[in-house]
This record gives sequence, structure tokens and C-alpha cells, in this order.
Amino acid sequence: MSIKSQFKEAILAHHPEQSREQILEKTVSSLARVGLEFNRERLGHFPYEFSGGQLQRVCAALALLHEPRLLIADEPTSSLDETAKSGLLDLLFSEQDRLGMAMILISHDTDELKRRCGRVLQLVDGALQNTVAPIESRQSKRARPEARVGRPLLVARNVSCLLYTSDAADE
Repeated sequence: MSIKSQFKEAILAHHPEQSREQILEKTVSSLARVGLEFNRERLGHFPYEFSGGQLQRVCAALALLHEPRLLIADEPTSSLDETAKSGLLDLLFSEQDRLGMAMILISHDTDELKRRCGRVLQLVDGALQNTVAPIESRQSKRARPEARVGRPLLVARNVSCLLYTSDAADE
């Protein structure tokens, strides 16, 4: 399925009244917001014709297409090099600020995310092992997570969590 077809399907699922031109405009603007400038021909290409970093940005654009209140990303930076990883996280946190959405990032890659998240939970075999204090730099941009304890996640604003698992053998 081409990139253009994937966007068309996602847009029509929520807005079946959209014209072909409106779909194209929304597709192009969504991709531009994540740093991808594609001409019409490139939109017709298939996922295997893009780099890993480009594919992650396409996925981010699709996930953010309808401006969600909550974004759950499972391994959003896996298999990306350090530059692409940092760029994708910059994008996600920028969109989080712009939209005022909550995010839950699930990852085994913890170093970069610990510096950016407002709250970090560690799971081992599906059970909460501990809560790791985030690094202060991210806290300066966000309300302290302690102030949000007891509030439902869906109404919380600008809270990012990192859930990661570790094997018992790694402990």
C-alpha cells in the first residue's frame, strides 16, 4: 500500500466527506510537519522505498494526523541511528507541546528518553519494578508529575511516560 493510500484511508475513516484535493493537502501538510517534503510522485511510493528514519516520520505523521489527546508509541526509536533517533524524539516532544497531548513511550532504549520524560516507570515481566526519577532538565518544562498523581491519564496534559522492560537476567 503506497504512502498516499495509507493517508487516504486514515483520513477517510474519520472524514469520509473529504475530496481528493483535501486529502492530498492534509497528507502533504502532515508530512511537512514531521520534516518530510514529498512531491506527488514520491507519495505514490511504497514503504520499502524509504529509509528507516523517513518511515518513522511517516508513521509519526500518521499517528498525529488527527491530533490525538494521547499518543502511545511502542519502541518509537528502535533500529534508528542516533541522529534519526534524536530527530524523531524532538519531533514527538515538539508535537506534544503543540497539541497538549499526553504521551506514553514504551522502549528498551532508556538513556535519551530518561532525559526527556516527565515520569519513568520500569516494568519487569509485566509488573511495575520501580519508578525512576527523571532528569531535572525535562521537569523545568513540565509540571511536576507528583502534582498529577491520581488524575486519569486521558485528562492529564503534557505528561510523558517511559515504560520499559528489562529481563530479570539483566538485574
